[in-house]
Amino acid sequence: MPTRPAGELQALTGLRGIAALTVFIAHARFYEMAPVLRPALIFFEWHALAVDLFFMLSGFMLVHVYSTKLGPKLGKSWKSYFAARFARIVPLYLATLMACLGIFAAGSLILGRWPAHVTWDVVVTNLFLLQGWPGLYHMSLNTPSWSLSVEAFCYIFMMPLALLADHRVNRKWIVTLVVVSLVIWRASMSGSDSGWIGLFRGISGFLAGSLIHKLYPLKNPGTTNLTTSIAIVLFLVSQSLVAWGGFPKILPLFSFPFLILGLASNARSVSHVFFKSPVMLWLGDISYSVYLWHGAVFLATHNVIRPKLMTMSTPVHVAWIMFEFTFVLWISHISFHRFELPMRKALRS
Repeated sequence: MPTRPAGELQALTGLRGIAALTVFIAHARFYEMAPVLRPALIFFEWHALAVDLFFMLSGFMLVHVYSTKLGPKLGKSWKSYFAARFARIVPLYLATLMACLGIFAAGSLILGRWPAHVTWDVVVTNLFLLQGWPGLYHMSLNTPSWSLSVEAFCYIFMMPLALLADHRVNRKWIVTLVVVSLVIWRASMSGSDSGWIGLFRGISGFLAGSLIHKLYPLKNPGTTNLTTSIAIVLFLVSQSLVAWGGFPKILPLFSFPFLILGLASNARSVSHVFFKSPVMLWLGDISYSVYLWHGAVFLATHNVIRPKLMTMSTPVHVAWIMFEFTFVLWISHISFHRFELPMRKALRS
């Protein structure tokens, strides 16, 4: 385990780990090889909402860290902010992008043709993390990375607005503004993850998270524990209704503000102990690596290996599921400790 930074909201680190694991499990589609798992794994198909939870957490955490450090006349502080954001997302993103391009190249050698969708303009926009920006929309070569492009847009253009809202917006308007942001997000759910739809999702989630911070911290431990408990129950019930009852997929989203507020405190409830446990903190630490590397791994395995395994027996399928699950976590662990963390420290210094 790395040294934990001072002031880290550890329970939110664990929450981020669960969100990343959810996206990984949903994209893995293990039930294709083991249909018996379908009833259980369908619960993890809130992965689209998990991405929006990432946007909310980003807005909340950046305002939490920088609300007293950044201002219109603090050029040096803004330079440090952008350097930290660059170090956080760009090195690992470029590494996984190069891995995806390597997979495309290997596939072209085997099949004798380069993938038609991997053109120079797509590669360039992906290289500069612009594939989700207005007027520059292209598909993401590493599928999950569309959200990173939107996140980068929020870092640059939405962060000043988020700080302004944190300092100027009255508390009595917070709930209304958060609900409006979530309604905007809901309206954007009618289409795909690309283009203006994906951008609206990122902006509304990021700003909702920054507005939620206005209500932080919850001073009363009893109130904090109650907020967390309500959020967990609300999420479990709503996601169960979605997964097995056919209710609108938007329902679990409305538990996220309560979940973030409750877990952001230092209360000592059962839920806080769980989210701060070593396993959850480990998942939170490697969550960015899990989010990006699983896309590259699946690009290779789902198109090459899995089709050949589908005709084999159930024990082979189970063994492959266990291997694939373990391999993604292992490579993410190695990536975090040997590449992501060292590169982040080097660039920030």
